[in-house]
Order: sequence, then C-alpha cells, then structure tokens
Amino acid sequence: MSGAPQRLRCEFNTNPLGVVAHAPRFSWWVSDPRPAEIQSAYEILVASEKALLDSDHGDLWHSGQVHSQENAHVQYEGVALAPGQQVWWKVRTFDSDGLTSPWSDLAHFQMGLDAEQETWPGFWMSTAVAGSRSQAVQVAAIRREFEARECVGASLYVAALGAYTLSVNGEALLETGAVPMWSDFDQDVYYQTYDISQQLKDGLNAIGILLGDGYFAGELPQVGRCAYGDKPKLRCLIELRRMDGSREVIASDHRWHWHTGWIMSAELNGSEHLDRRQIPTGWDQPHFDESAWTVVELESEPTGPYRSQPYVTASSLDRFQPLGQSVLHKSISSQPYADTRNGSIDYDFGGTLVGRVSLRLKSKFSDDVRIHYSLTPEFDEVQFDSCTTRGSEDGSVGIEVFEPQFAIHSFRYLRIEFGWGRTEIEAVNALQVSYPQSQGLHFKSDHETLNQLVEVLNKSINAVALTVPMRGVSPEHRLPDVAYAKTWMPRLAEEERAHALILKWLADMATALNQQYMGEHPASPYMPTLSQFRLDGYSDEMACYETFVQTLWSLYRHQDDRKVLEQYYDHIRVGALAYRHTSSGLLRQNPYKDLYGSGGQAVLVSTCESYTAIRLAARIASLLGFMGDHELLDNLARETKKAWRHRFVTPSGHLAADNQSVYVAALYHHMLEPEEEPAAAARLIELLNESRFHADVIPGVMRALLPTLTSIGRLDLAYMALLQTSQPSWLGNISAGELLVGRVPGDFDIADIGLLEWLVQSVVGISVDPDYSLDCNGFRKVRIQPHPPFGPQFLAGSPVTRLDASLQSLQGVFTVSWEIGASAFRLEVVIPPGCLGVVRMPDGIDHEVRSGRHKFVMDFNAGGDGLPLLVDVG
Repeated sequence: MSGAPQRLRCEFNTNPLGVVAHAPRFSWWVSDPRPAEIQSAYEILVASEKALLDSDHGDLWHSGQVHSQENAHVQYEGVALAPGQQVWWKVRTFDSDGLTSPWSDLAHFQMGLDAEQETWPGFWMSTAVAGSRSQAVQVAAIRREFEARECVGASLYVAALGAYTLSVNGEALLETGAVPMWSDFDQDVYYQTYDISQQLKDGLNAIGILLGDGYFAGELPQVGRCAYGDKPKLRCLIELRRMDGSREVIASDHRWHWHTGWIMSAELNGSEHLDRRQIPTGWDQPHFDESAWTVVELESEPTGPYRSQPYVTASSLDRFQPLGQSVLHKSISSQPYADTRNGSIDYDFGGTLVGRVSLRLKSKFSDDVRIHYSLTPEFDEVQFDSCTTRGSEDGSVGIEVFEPQFAIHSFRYLRIEFGWGRTEIEAVNALQVSYPQSQGLHFKSDHETLNQLVEVLNKSINAVALTVPMRGVSPEHRLPDVAYAKTWMPRLAEEERAHALILKWLADMATALNQQYMGEHPASPYMPTLSQFRLDGYSDEMACYETFVQTLWSLYRHQDDRKVLEQYYDHIRVGALAYRHTSSGLLRQNPYKDLYGSGGQAVLVSTCESYTAIRLAARIASLLGFMGDHELLDNLARETKKAWRHRFVTPSGHLAADNQSVYVAALYHHMLEPEEEPAAAARLIELLNESRFHADVIPGVMRALLPTLTSIGRLDLAYMALLQTSQPSWLGNISAGELLVGRVPGDFDIADIGLLEWLVQSVVGISVDPDYSLDCNGFRKVRIQPHPPFGPQFLAGSPVTRLDASLQSLQGVFTVSWEIGASAFRLEVVIPPGCLGVVRMPDGIDHEVRSGRHKFVMDFNAGGDGLPLLVDVG
C-alpha cells in the first residue's frame, strides 16, 4: 500500500463538533495509484488524547487488523463516549499482499451534548426588549467575563431561538455574520458547537454575543413577524478543560449582562440598521466596564429536545466587485451636518447575488448612509440597509467598514445614498453567502458558456441550501419550500459534501410527517413542509412526501447510508399508504400549481410522480426485509398506474393533454406501454420543433426533459435544448452574465438546478451502477457512459468536442476526459482504489475496469467488428 489514507471523515464530516451518534461511523479514501489494487484490511486507533495517537496507542479503541474492503461507515466499537468528549483517531490500510500503508494524518471529533434540555445546566437568557407583529426587536448585546487558568481547551455550545453573532476576547468566530438557524422551534431546537481553545487566554476572558430576531421572531415571507415568539432567546454553555484533567462548566445564569445594541433592527429577510456611534469600545473584551449593563432575564421554559447541528450555516463569503457605477446626483452642501442625503451612486454586479454588501467608507462627520438592494435597475422592489457612520468631531477623515451581520438580500443592483462632503465611498464589494462545503463536481469543456453554466448551477445550490431548502432568491421566495425542493434535493443528496445539511433537513421533515400522518403534535404556524405550509392557499402533502422519499433513496444509493432508511422507514411506509386516502380515485388532489400548473395537466403529471414515489417506497420495504409491506405498496403503485391510464390514456394510445410536460412525465415515469411510447416520443419531438427547440415544461418535470430526450434516442435534441442561447434558455441567461441559474432574464428558478443531474450522468457520464446490490452502493461500482454529441444526428458538427471533469464521491475522485477528434473518439477515465467501473462507449459495448487509469479509443474509420479498442490500462 503506497500511500496513507486520506480525507478522514466522521459521520460524513471533517473533524466535526457536536457528534450525537453513540457509535460514530468512520470513512476514508484509500490512497494507492497502482492499477486494480484494493484495500484488503484496515486498522483504526481511537484515543482520548492526541499524544496517545502519536505513540500509536488507542486507549478508547484499537480495532486490530480487520480483514475488509470497507472504507466507509466503519462503526466505532470502543469505550462508551461521554457527552462533550474530544476524540482523536487515525487509520492505516493493507493492500492485496497484506502490506501496510503509513498511518493517516490525525483526525478528531467531539461528541455532542445530551438532547434533553433538562440535562443542560443553566437557563434560557432573554432581554426586556420585545418585538411585535409590526416592529422588529432591537439587537441585544450580551456578554460574560470568566476566568480560565491552565486550560488545554474550551468548547462553546449555543442554542438560540433567533440569530446570533459570536466573539471571544474581541475576535469574531463567525466570518459570515449571524447564524440564522431554522427549525420548528415548538418541537426542536438546534445548537452549534464551537472550539474556542485558540481564542482563550490564561486569565480573564470575555464572550460577546449579538442576538437578533432570526427565523424565531423575525419577518417570514407571507407569514409575518413573531410566528414563534416576540423576542429571541439564547442558551450557552462554556466548557473549560484543564491540564489536570478537570473540567469547569460556565452556564447561562445571572452573571451574564445585556444592553440595547447598536443595530436598531436586523431582519434576516428584511433590513438592517446600524448606528456606529453607539458601539462601545471593547464591549466583547475583558475588563470592560459593564456597570450600565443589566442582568439578563432567565427562564427555564422547555422548548423541546436539542439537536446538534454538525456544520455551520453559510460559512463562505465570495466577494464580487461591481461591473460599473453611475453617479445619479451630486451636490456639495455648505452645511456638513445637514440631515438630507444629497448624493447617490448606482452599482451593477452583473448578475443576481444572495448576500450583502461590504462598504469601506471615509467619513469626516457622522452621516446616514443607506444601501438599497434591487433585482432590477428600476429599483422597483427594494430592500435596504442603513448605517450611521461615527465620523469625527474635528472633521478629520476616518476609515469605517460597514458589513451587515444579520440581513441577507437578493440583488444585482445597488444604490448607495450618502452625504457628499461628509462621506466618501472608498470601496464596494458584494458578499455572496454560500453553503460551507466546496462543490463536488469540476467541469471543463471547450464550450465556455457551458462551463459557466455548471459553475452557476453549483453557486445556485449554495445560494438556496443554507439552513433549509429555500424556494428561490427573490424576497417573496426566500422561504422554505419542501415541495419545490423535489426538483433538486435528490440531486444534492448525491454529493458527499451535503450529507450533514440533508440529515438536518430530514429530521425537520420527520417532525412534519409526525404531525401530518402520525398525529403526534399540532403543526406549528410556520412548519415549511406539509399541511400548515400553504404558499398558494393550499398545500400538496404528497409533493413534500415525494421529496422526502427520493432524497432518502439518493442518500442510500450514493452515500451508502442504509441507516437513514431504517431510521425513517415508518415515515416512508405511512406516507405512501396515506396516498390511498388522500387521493381521489388514486389520482392526485390539489397538486401544487407552482410545480405542476393547473387543471388536468397538473393531475396527470403529479400522479406520475406519486406512482414513482410509491414504487420507491415498495423497493425500500423489500430492501429492508419487509416483504409484506413491499407487496402492499407494490400493489398500490400498480393500482395508481392503472387509474392514471384509465383517466389519461385514450383507447388509441394518445394522452388526454398535449404539451411537452405531459409527454415528458409519461415517458420519464414509464406510464405507457412499450407499443405506446414511440407515438408519445414522436409527439414530444414535434412539440419541441414547434417551440424551436426551447424547453417549455413546468418546473415539476424540468429535471426529466433532457434524460427523456436521451432515453428516446434524441441526444441531438437534448443538446439543442441545453445549448440554446435565445430566451428562454439556460445559456441565454449565462451569456447575459447571470450569476444564478434561470431560463428567463432576472427570474431565478430553483427547479433549473435539476439540470445538473443530466450533466453529470450524460455529459460527464458518471452514475451509480443500476444494480441495487449492497456492494454497488456508494460509488463502489459505477457506470461511466458519456453521451458525446457526434454521429449522424449532429450534421452541423459537434457543439462540444472536449471535456475534462471530476466528481468527488464517498470512495474517492472519479475523473472522465473525452475528446471527439477528426477520426476517433477518445475516452480516459480514472477509477479510485477499490472501485469497479463499467465503461460503455458510444457503440454500446461494456468494458469492466478496476481502479487505475484507463484509455479507450473508437476509430471512426476502422473496419472489422467496430468495437472500441482498449489502448491502455495503467
């Protein structure tokens, strides 16, 4: 074994804090470039101290040499781990000859706290300031000083009903501003874990917190303010670990103090107003005079169990500079203290962003600076932040930086109003808030606009996958929408980077399903899932259920996470069986019109989705060994398909509606008999011709259009629809410089993210093998079948002739490179150690290859059997 294992992960995260699994699961990448080499065994050491591992001693667990090819989800089997315990581990592997690799670098994780709130010492902290249905809460500043002597480490646990920022000894812990965690606060509260060892000083320390409304008390689109309560609350634990092994816990109590803050209001989906004149110097540092501050209000009101959030929301801030600016008005006033803003500048960032602005200002005097955010150049739908600069009494120039901490906006255009002669704008940057993990797909072709599209698709996921799947980016759409997320959440579940986020979302969904199907609790006023979430005046419970089941299945197939199927099987079963009672003659009732349109088309398309979800539930039942449930659910799926055919298929084999969407749905979900499919495919092609090859489908089937065209043998039409540059089209928006995906200028649609699935599976050509055997899950066995655009269908030539791509997986990195030359098609693939690949060239011949680098060539002019030639295996 030539290399040490890499990318060590615990419960799908790198060095996670707040692990709640009693027996955490370990994963790693095998590092061995030798062809067809495998891991024959592994050895894991787990220790309570880093120094023990340095001497190759695992006091918590020593697995010994375990003969297994498993390198994912290896379960810890050592000494019981205590809440809050820090744990170190490393692994080495053995090759097919039994030779060992070097030990990996050290990895670590920290256990979470007990979920029951009664076991947490201390109280909930709040202030005397409350909001209302019409008024935001002024952000409160909360602080505490504490002694830390001879400490080797410290952890901070924060549970918030609201949003917060953190600093320790004046050093900010969160570079992206506040943590706006969402949950159904009546049922669950999430807490975050922070390692503050590096910020700690020997002696007196101080922690500073700014507490705002967040989702708990803030403005929620189409719902209003104070959906859960009228003022935010906070609960903190600081755990100090000393050199002698002792521990000290500092909890929320009467030694915490608060003061009204300098952020007048801070709405996550609204405005933020900062008065820099009121910021007390050193408020979050030791030895601050807090005599004017007030003891926090304490309460022990239970709010439900605590759930650990093993990742930080929105931990990436990409910076963008404006493309240009225009001065709208300028008049230098002789009255430097005048209240009227008399200057403004507009900025264009070239595309839609989700985030906030960063301003570097030169202020001679105190000035009111207002920042307007807009998606349109007319500034007809505007959100704004404001900042009152500190200035100076003597008129000397001071540098001030304004970056909102709580508000997140959707914008392309920015208008800054200020007082000429009082303020000078030195620099303007847009900060795009993103999901924390890096993207798993890297894509580079000779079609530059297509490359930009893939980049924009990834950025679009990051923009809407923060705490919950958001509907969109415009102010009225920046709210959870589980039904709409079905267009892209299963695709996101294919990526290893998103596992922690999706597990959090699944827990939210299970809470909602409990309310809907199991009658455990009444639904809260803002549960973003089932019956109480009504975007259009009604809800589509089945659409939400379908998202849930499809995402679970995707996690199982791509991340090999059988545990989630077992954990949520009751929800899978009950939700599917409920369809018989909630449908009308096994046809969907009240399908979500934003997904499916209206009328008969909506029922036709949405019932196809239900049929597939129920079949999937039956497959899961069989997989888990519930054969009685499998038969029950399989029969329900058959009956649903029969009811659909009776209602929507005419005796002549035609459909009862005639548009692109219905034919895509019928073909994609296999609702037609084999002899009926050619006519449906032909009609779909006719409709595409009539629309000049522009996709004209509803969001609910957007992700299925290109796969359907590919499956009916019209790859040329799939590429034509993809590569259209006139509107509406994906590339049209990209060519116009948009930074988020959409097919209409300025209209971001989250459903378009589903396009990534076809790009990965058909253009790059990587998919999990269709065999459902356990040893094929988690990318252990993959099918590599790119669909390059060449052949008789492409008379005008190949629009894409070269591609280099890579995809991160649970097992390692797969790479695919292909090129369409003048005389041959060439394909090169790299398979990670321990994996099996089935490579299918465009002529349909399969080649089974193991780990290593493999090259294939198909000579266009060759005679003989026409088979592609395997020219190199190395």
